[in-house]
Amino acid sequence: MKEATRTLTEAEPIALTVYREISQHGSTQIIQNLVELKVEWGEFDGANSTLSQVEHKEKLNELQSVARALVKNGHEKEALAWATTQILPSDRALALIGIADALITGMQSVETRQ
Repeated sequence: MKEATRTLTEAEPIALTVYREISQHGSTQIIQNLVELKVEWGEFDGANSTLSQVEHKEKLNELQSVARALVKNGHEKEALAWATTQILPSDRALALIGIADALITGMQSVETRQ
């Protein structure tokens, strides 16, 4: 686990640099992927710190996208725990909306298969 934490710590400045360069020309998933990994490993403070360095409108999208992706990857408990760490009510709401969306979408896809 220490190795993974060290790797994430080394990856964060690189990911933020790439984000800043790419965000001028289009969107990127690099921040979402980094935040997802941090949340999956229980590093909520680190995930929130990374998101705090993203532009506000991008952060709004990332909150929902990260929560949705975590649920789709089977990390419902981590997604909910992370969502409740959001200080701003609007951030918490967006993360919870992402969780709800993934749960509803998952239930709908199960119903269609039956």
